[in-house]
Amino acid sequence: GFGEVWKATDAQGFSVAIKFVQLGGKFGNKELRSLDVIKDVRHPHLLTIFGTRQLDDVLVIAMELADRTLLARQEEAVKEGYDGIPRDELLEYMAEAAKGIDFLNDPGSSSRPRIQHRDIKPHNLLLSGNSVKIADYGLAQALTFNVADSTGSTPAYATPEFFEGNTTSRSDQYSLAITYCFLRSGRVPFQGSVVELMEAHRNLEPELSMLPPEERPAVARALSKKSKDRWSSCTAFVQQLGASKKGERLSDGLSTPQNAVSGPAAKSPLAWLWTGAVLLPLLILVCWLSGLFSTPEQKPAVSSAGQREPKEIGIEQVEENDRPRIAILYFENQSEGEEGLEALAKG
Repeated sequence: GFGEVWKATDAQGFSVAIKFVQLGGKFGNKELRSLDVIKDVRHPHLLTIFGTRQLDDVLVIAMELADRTLLARQEEAVKEGYDGIPRDELLEYMAEAAKGIDFLNDPGSSSRPRIQHRDIKPHNLLLSGNSVKIADYGLAQALTFNVADSTGSTPAYATPEFFEGNTTSRSDQYSLAITYCFLRSGRVPFQGSVVELMEAHRNLEPELSMLPPEERPAVARALSKKSKDRWSSCTAFVQQLGASKKGERLSDGLSTPQNAVSGPAAKSPLAWLWTGAVLLPLLILVCWLSGLFSTPEQKPAVSSAGQREPKEIGIEQVEENDRPRIAILYFENQSEGEEGLEALAKG
């Protein structure tokens, strides 16, 4: 955010966080607009704002006091000998963060607009009572027709559309995916100067070697250049991360982008056998019906030599009164130990 945050004690003895923001400049005005967007939003995984007061040219914001950031927890895990926060622990944090972000992004049946945080990163995910709360709404902005102006986001965690001055309903998901990479390994998919980061986010594929192979497809999809190719929600993204540990894939109603797929899955011999057993009767039925409903037979044309002339269809020569024919071939049972399929293999 833009300002200073202090720990304070109120008149009743409760500890709170006090943020001081200088008004009059670009950042101060952003903070005011963001507060207007977020002031009536409440959720267990969003840091609570108790109230605000303006003192001359300084905005004072009283907020819930958290214990520490996920960045601090990541640094602690590194000191303990890990590359980052252990997977199972991190997935719990990510699931809670996803719930908070999705609540901002999707108003449900309420009349409030969709809200994008626009600065999701380890520094703004706080731990309070071992539960994650999203903080620092200095860049939060309501979306109009799913797109809003975007400036000021942290470059390493910014989405491709940010650099084109836009925000979409799935921009926060992109930043959450980069956050996961860092908290898991201490590295981010794109590195370099601001100019290099801008080019990388917009045109280069993410470098995900810091993650186990089974996690990369889910993260790669969340990092799609086009927001419509990402997961339908942050929760869907995190659920797929959890499923990847078990080798599962969850349906999200969207196709997986090419950069998240290593190749088509090959069917087993058993699967091919069942496919043939289902399709063969259908093929026979279609051929039989085509014979029932074919047009009445006409007399064949006779040449001067008294021989029937073949009728030309496409590039082949066939006899007009020839009926469709089908050859039924046996299948080969290639499934080891599955003698019960022999009957299907023999037709």
